[in-house]
Amino acid sequence: MYVINGIKGALFLAALVVLIFFLKIICPLDTGCLADPFLVVLLSPLWLFANLHFYSIIDASTEPFAILGFWTVVGFIVGLLVTPWISKKKSDVPSV
Repeated sequence: MYVINGIKGALFLAALVVLIFFLKIICPLDTGCLADPFLVVLLSPLWLFANLHFYSIIDASTEPFAILGFWTVVGFIVGLLVTPWISKKKSDVPSV
């Protein structure tokens, strides 16, 4: 059960990252975009990669894949951590 919720979390965050990238691509340059506030959070792993000296591995052509991979791993971990909380909430509900 834990792994299934981890996979669900990974797929959800991966889909969210792709959606934000897609929204940013289709936005016109002269106006603001709905995805602009999310890009700061979405691109924050680049700062982490640069400070951990991964800049030799990650270049401009692989940045989107590195970001997608980072957020997929984060989604998997969050899915694993939320599983006990969800199962505890379901057990608190009395059956009818």
